[in-house]
Amino acid sequence: MNTSSVRTHLLLLVMAVSVPLVALIAYDIYDDMQETIDQTKTSLRSMTNMMVSNTGGRIANARQLLERMAVRPQVRRLDPGHCDSILKDLRSLNLSYADVGYTNLQGDLICSALPHMSGKRPNLANTPWFPIFMKNRSFTIGQPFFGPITGKWVSVLSQPIWNERHEMIGGVQFSVDLATFDPHIPAQFLPADSYFGFISEDGTLIWRNRDPNSAVGTRPNSDAARRTVEVRNGEFESLSADGILRFFSVVPMPETGWIAFVGVPVSAVYAAARQRSITIAAIVLALMVVVVGLAIAISRRIAIPVAKLEETAQAVRRGDLSVRATENGPRDIAVVAREFNAMIEAQQRNDARLRIAATAFESQEGMMITDANYVILQANHAITEITGYTAEELIGRTPRMLRSLRHSDEFYEQMWDTVKRTG
Repeated sequence: MNTSSVRTHLLLLVMAVSVPLVALIAYDIYDDMQETIDQTKTSLRSMTNMMVSNTGGRIANARQLLERMAVRPQVRRLDPGHCDSILKDLRSLNLSYADVGYTNLQGDLICSALPHMSGKRPNLANTPWFPIFMKNRSFTIGQPFFGPITGKWVSVLSQPIWNERHEMIGGVQFSVDLATFDPHIPAQFLPADSYFGFISEDGTLIWRNRDPNSAVGTRPNSDAARRTVEVRNGEFESLSADGILRFFSVVPMPETGWIAFVGVPVSAVYAAARQRSITIAAIVLALMVVVVGLAIAISRRIAIPVAKLEETAQAVRRGDLSVRATENGPRDIAVVAREFNAMIEAQQRNDARLRIAATAFESQEGMMITDANYVILQANHAITEITGYTAEELIGRTPRMLRSLRHSDEFYEQMWDTVKRTG
């Protein structure tokens, strides 16, 4: 046994306890991360659904207004000389409407709530939204563009005008400020640098809470924009155009063909869980350092006395009976050391008696040693001279062969009885 064996066993015991503990903590950290992701998914999903509900509700209301306007007789006449007064009323009641008007099939603006600087009725056939509206021949939400009449970024909501024969003769339009699409979600609960908004099926950014790089109305060339269109309904991590990795939740808007999205920085998602993980890891590491330190201290307290005991045993084996084991350390080891020292002392006393016995055995008196059955084991030189027998002739025999005729059998019986009783 070497001096490190006890220490090694204690350290192995520490490892046997620590490894499962570390594994348990690692699993807890992983589970905490997964729970954080699940909570983020749930939270962002709720917000994107709220966006669809809030903005979708406003668009649905606007569509109902357009449908009612499209059946008004004065609107269906498409007479620029007799515009429906409801146009100005609607715009004054809905400040989010940049303009309200209606056009014929050629794109001529028949009537508008806003007066025109030139005094002429503009033609809107070449605007981005009009050809799409004419192709759909149904309620249409146009892509954002800079309106020449409103002088701001708008999106045009259009509804067909049908005559009595159910023939499309024109369209009613609301030019709405892009701020109309603001879903008014509780953004104060989102981390900094979070994005939320709407993107069309062709990747055009309709609206976003922040637009530092003027991406609204364009097709952003970013992985996040592409993934939003591809996924349409779900969650993913992706790199935005500003270089920030975000966690996105996306939900489609059926009536508009848009996709609502909320993206929060991944670093913010994992920040709380990561901080908890660091704190837990630091506590576990500190505990392990303390445990290992205690194990080393305990092993030293045990190993040093054991090593001293081993050195003492080796010295005794070499014949040195003057050494003594150190009687300190743990109680069990101290008891072993005391017993070991007592054994050495007993051995010393026995050796002394043997030396004395050996000296006496070689005296002028005739002596022999037998076992319990009186078989002679050893005879000294004096008895061989007295009896005339050699030692080899005596060993293995019994003292009966040396009986003297001067003593009776009763004498010898009493003698052996006394030996048995008194030693």
